[in-house]
Amino acid sequence: MTYLTRAQVRSVDQLAISQLGIPSIVLMENAGRNAANIIRKLILPEHDITPSDAQIAIICGSGNNAGDGYTIARHLHNNQLNLTLYAVKPIKKLTGDALTNAKICQKMDIPIIPIQSKPQIEAARPTFAHAHIVIDAILGTGFTGSVRSPIDTLINTINSLQHPTIIAIDTPSGLEIDAGAPSNATITAHHTITFVAPKIGFKQPSATPFLGHLHVAPIGVPPQLVAYILQSTTIPPNAAS
Repeated sequence: MTYLTRAQVRSVDQLAISQLGIPSIVLMENAGRNAANIIRKLILPEHDITPSDAQIAIICGSGNNAGDGYTIARHLHNNQLNLTLYAVKPIKKLTGDALTNAKICQKMDIPIIPIQSKPQIEAARPTFAHAHIVIDAILGTGFTGSVRSPIDTLINTINSLQHPTIIAIDTPSGLEIDAGAPSNATITAHHTITFVAPKIGFKQPSATPFLGHLHVAPIGVPPQLVAYILQSTTIPPNAAS
């Protein structure tokens, strides 16, 4: 099985954009759509309910991980699933593709609730507790160091829930993907949907308790590109073939 480091993950995106001409928002769209399909087809059936009866909470941070969360929300919403978005970072402070997808969610009238303080986190706890699925799109593969307040409180709140299935997007928030080391607050997921390939740290025993069942979702880059990045920093001439 192929495993990617943080630097290689970045190279996949950068070379797909710069050398193959795939817009970054297309990569995010592919990632979000494929993750949503995994949720609908493989994870939701565990609850033995119809899609229209499902209650889903999607918690979005900032950057590309948040953008993935907002994209997933759009696709689940389009398939008649009931969901609420929780914004760790104010929408107006987002940038790039994350901002674009968050604005689309706003225009689709998907509920977006701010969750940017400890009182707001505590107020959201009952909704989280009654959800069938809670989706973690808070901290992505770029995370290192320690989780700051109040996000550490948010992660610990999610981990304390008894009922919902917790799904991490790309990596459980708070897990350092190169070393596979948990931080001071790390999501304990039942499922992790990671993009392109598992991350190198996922092989470590220290990561195992946080990953749950691992799914790999493609983002539309050719496998030749991924194979080449494992050996080099430039794209081979036949990567698009």
